[in-house]
Amino acid sequence: MKTHDLAREVAKATRIRHHVAFDIVKKVFDTIIEQLKEGESVHIPGFGKFEVFTRKAREGVDPRNPKKRINLPEIKVAKFRVGNRLKNEVKKS
Repeated sequence: MKTHDLAREVAKATRIRHHVAFDIVKKVFDTIIEQLKEGESVHIPGFGKFEVFTRKAREGVDPRNPKKRINLPEIKVAKFRVGNRLKNEVKKS
């Protein structure tokens, strides 16, 4: 399912125009991204939690030359933890 498909389902369920539903869906995703960029987590009960973690600097292997070691810098990564309701609903299907 893509963003337009999700917006179409929201439009059908709420009886609003597709372009309005698309704008709402897009704004939800944009808001989640903005919160994560600010270092905040986003918790949606039953669905899950988006969080930012810092991956420590480490030594890795150069994929083009496996014998060569490279230094990987510290980076921030977004992670998603699945909520109980979502986990249980997927198990049932």
